[in-house]
Amino acid sequence: MDTFTTRLLNGATKFCLFLAVFLIPIFYLPFTDEKLELNKYFLLYFLVFVSLLCWLGGSILKKNFEIRRTPLDIPLLAIWFLYFLAALLSQDKFLSFFGDFSFLGLSFFGLTMFLVFYFLIVQNLSKISQILGAVYLFLFGGTLSAAYFLLFTFKLFVWPSFLPQFGLVSGSNTLFGVYLAVIFVMSLAFLTVKKRELVLDIFFLLCALTTSAVLVVLGFKLVWIITAAAIFLMLIFFLTYADKVRTIWTSIAFTIFVISLLFMFLGVPKFLTANLPLEVSLSSNVSWQIATDTITAGAKNFLFGTGPGTFLFDFSQYRPVDFNNNFAWNIRFRQSYNNAFDWLMTVGVLGALAMLFLILMVLGLIINTWLKHLLESRGKKKTVEAGEEAVGFFHRSPLIFWGLVGAWLTLLISFFLMNFGAAHWLAFWLLLGLVVSASAHLSKIDLPVWKFSLKTTPQYALATSFGFILIFTAIIVVGIYFGRYFAAEVIFAKAINISLDQKISDLSKVVEWSPHRVLFQLTLADAFLNKAGEIASKTNDVNQVAPLVSSAVQAAKNATDQSPNNVATWEYLSNMYASARAFAPEANNWTMGALEKAVALEPTNPTFYVALGNAKLLEKRYTEAKEDYDKAIALKPNFLMAYVRLAFLEEMKNNISGSIAVLEKGLNYGIQDPGYVFQLGRYYFNRAQKGDYALAEAAFKKAVILQPNYSDAIFSLGLLYEKIGNTGAALEMYRKVLDLNPGNKDIKKKIDALSGGGEEKK
Repeated sequence: MDTFTTRLLNGATKFCLFLAVFLIPIFYLPFTDEKLELNKYFLLYFLVFVSLLCWLGGSILKKNFEIRRTPLDIPLLAIWFLYFLAALLSQDKFLSFFGDFSFLGLSFFGLTMFLVFYFLIVQNLSKISQILGAVYLFLFGGTLSAAYFLLFTFKLFVWPSFLPQFGLVSGSNTLFGVYLAVIFVMSLAFLTVKKRELVLDIFFLLCALTTSAVLVVLGFKLVWIITAAAIFLMLIFFLTYADKVRTIWTSIAFTIFVISLLFMFLGVPKFLTANLPLEVSLSSNVSWQIATDTITAGAKNFLFGTGPGTFLFDFSQYRPVDFNNNFAWNIRFRQSYNNAFDWLMTVGVLGALAMLFLILMVLGLIINTWLKHLLESRGKKKTVEAGEEAVGFFHRSPLIFWGLVGAWLTLLISFFLMNFGAAHWLAFWLLLGLVVSASAHLSKIDLPVWKFSLKTTPQYALATSFGFILIFTAIIVVGIYFGRYFAAEVIFAKAINISLDQKISDLSKVVEWSPHRVLFQLTLADAFLNKAGEIASKTNDVNQVAPLVSSAVQAAKNATDQSPNNVATWEYLSNMYASARAFAPEANNWTMGALEKAVALEPTNPTFYVALGNAKLLEKRYTEAKEDYDKAIALKPNFLMAYVRLAFLEEMKNNISGSIAVLEKGLNYGIQDPGYVFQLGRYYFNRAQKGDYALAEAAFKKAVILQPNYSDAIFSLGLLYEKIGNTGAALEMYRKVLDLNPGNKDIKKKIDALSGGGEEKK
């Protein structure tokens, strides 16, 4: 029985859902370090929590639960359960269960909230008017984000500095373009539907024009591929309903399809596109190679993956050697090429198959609905029910369903071409829920309803009520936990640009509230180390500096304890240990231990072998250090630092010829690097055999050509000319050095000595 309270709760349930649909694409807060994804997820969590509580409360007050069943229920439960198992068996359980909002990744908790959102959409938005209400808000939010982009890009409005650059949907303009492609395709689809409401035509036209303008300005080939594919599928559907579409808009849609093909193959003319920041992403080939290496590493990885959100660890572990030849070789990519690869690696073959089964089920539902309605349309014309005419043809049109399908298929295509952000996942599950509800309307069937009464017996009702009280309590507890998490994020963002003492105090509080966030631990370690450096620059009091360095090391160690499979934490810890060498002689051994762990987690990274070789070189373990340098060069033949350090090792062994041989071996790679060429010249100069001075002069001159203000190279030329008795040339070089370093007393003495004390004082 409906009462005022139950109606109020039902209204609040729908209001929260509508608010999420409208706000998520444009929501932004300047109070956190990660300003887009994190805040979108937390807004989603809050609105879904409130909506779920209202729905549960209304059902309890009615003493009756009615749950609409769909053909997708079992596949969705399978996905949820496999995601849970993958998180439970993850190499980083906290990251897999709760996520890290500094990159695009779907945690178990995030997936759970999206599935609850989908469930609430299916249960509460069953009428066509409700479905269209969600569509209007979805289009409106996306169009506002497009308008923001145009205003920002063309400087049509002076934005406050705290607002994000370019887009509100995502930090990636490519992802933003894909989201707008969904809005554009849906707007275009609804424009082709015959309708009487002029205001709707104007609304859809504004959405289509605004989003298409942004797609052109972005000019991304990938976005136009997705757009062309989506319009093609939409045209196939609409041509089967030729009598129900506007011919002119179908023609326009076909024209846009042709234009999309032209943009796809020839590119958007440069004068139409904006100058946008470069975005670097992992290639499909490398992603696939890492994916296959990951799932074939063992039975657990094959079946359940490495854990949701842990692609960064997989990338480090299975990073191919030839990746070191890439210009982005020193970047750790936090997501793979697309969602499909990510699911395969992090949730395993079982999770990927469950997602594939869901997709096939949805496609089967779409095709079945299509064929069934076509057969009905060829049959006897049905009488329009009383009241339907008043609603309008648009609200009764089967093409509403195909507009939703076209938008969802756009996202489905994108699923295999990129990684989704919060707004994209929301759109994916929203449109899927609306497609299911619209399919029931188009097929003229009622979804089966599972009814659960609380009126059976007092004992049964009491037990049921107790169960739901536990659910309410769990929701509140989780809400409090995430509230502390969010508060920690806000304090962390404020702590970035304050004094070191206050930063250490605030970050200590942040770590206490959210101890599992590795970023917080590492930032606290950095603050302690900077404070130690600040004190060391003012005083040589070891008693003040040592405790701060020790605290920095401990904070970095805490990060490795929280995330032992994260190579970045071990790299950072090795740096902390290296900083502690001056205060603890055993710190060099700790450094080597941390680096060996880093090498185990990222075996193809040459920088770790160089750092390990440096640590061994400090202890004069020449043979072992040489092995590490040689490994670095084998992994990356153009890694100049490895050649330089190996040459220095030979120098420590008093083998200058060995140093020269090492640098000459890498000269093909370092010929355009001024520092590398200078080091080779220095070794020629120090060896001083026949012809070495000429070689040293050529090397120093090359370094100066590459870097005209290179003081060390110019000074070395002066020393060389002084050595061979060319005083005039030596004076010229020293004077250049003095011009670059005014007030340098040693250089002035050199000049005075060579000029017989007659050099004018400056």
